[in-house]
Amino acid sequence: MLTETLINNLQIESSDTVEQKVISREAYISPIRYTMIPERLAMYDMSYVYDYSALGFCMTKPPLRPQWESLLYPLTLNVWLVTIGCLLVVPGFLFAVSYSSKIIHNSKGHYSVGYAILDTLRILLGQPHSSLILETNPVRILILTWLLFAFIVGIVYKSSLTAYLTLPKYPQRPESMEELVEAVDTVWAPYYALPFKDFFMKSSYPVYQKFGKMLVLGPETEELIARALKNRRSAAMDIKRYMTHIVADKFTEADGTTQLYLGRNGLVPGRASWPVPHDAPFLSNIEWRMQAAVEAGLYENWSSDITERSRRESMRRKQEVLKQTGKSSQTTLSEGEKASQIALTLKHMQGPLFLLIGGWILASLSFIVERLG
Repeated sequence: MLTETLINNLQIESSDTVEQKVISREAYISPIRYTMIPERLAMYDMSYVYDYSALGFCMTKPPLRPQWESLLYPLTLNVWLVTIGCLLVVPGFLFAVSYSSKIIHNSKGHYSVGYAILDTLRILLGQPHSSLILETNPVRILILTWLLFAFIVGIVYKSSLTAYLTLPKYPQRPESMEELVEAVDTVWAPYYALPFKDFFMKSSYPVYQKFGKMLVLGPETEELIARALKNRRSAAMDIKRYMTHIVADKFTEADGTTQLYLGRNGLVPGRASWPVPHDAPFLSNIEWRMQAAVEAGLYENWSSDITERSRRESMRRKQEVLKQTGKSSQTTLSEGEKASQIALTLKHMQGPLFLLIGGWILASLSFIVERLG
């Protein structure tokens, strides 16, 4: 449809050449995606907006946290602090109430602070406590409330522990421009992003100005993403939809995963269209046809199909490389398929093992101190 309005196809060498040909009216239109920014609108007009993909960034996924920290993930920091606070306070209340009631623990004298601490820990861990402390109503009420608290906290912790031991835990990662400027030192952008750099540098928004100073122009987007993959303190910037396609086509592993991620929030809102000369008389005719194709969903469907096809092709290429090098990709694929049925290994059980070893060390030191004393 659109090619009917074209008189001649011109050969171009770069995006700068495209803009110059449109400005000089040597070319009447360029079917290349350009994002609307004030600097470009001053040079030429833009056609119907057919894509709202924002300007985005791509980074290496942050490394997984140590597996032993999985013991802490089921509860938030505030819950841990409250639980530890209760462990410090409850033994004091238990001892005070028991002492005021003159409870005798076996035949060794009054109920001591040490026994109160042990009974508090026993209840929290689901172990039987001393039966002599239940002789008065105040103690019974205190023990009942602590039992309810320990039951709820224990159920919540145990129900989530297995999932946190087996599932990977990623640290917080940048998802917006404000977070990105604090997390990286360099942001790579293709050579044709110079208007964006000027736009950020001229902005009165401090975050835009800081981002513009970090922006370094380079070659094509694929190479810039490869640089960001090697350096965790850098990121690559381009149109989010285009980078999604590049990552799917060039950086997808044999099992369908990738070491890269795209920021959830765009850097700036993006409206894409085609450049045309100012006051072009044929613009309304082209916009009518573009609008019909976009509103029918043809563009979104085509874009999704291309990205998925590229991802599958990349997986196929990587699998062929693995087969040629004597490695089988079936193992990797089966691990991904059986992720929900994974068994706990020593790697997952690092936390309990470290606690056990730490307890042995403390017990040994305590034994040595007692023997020397």
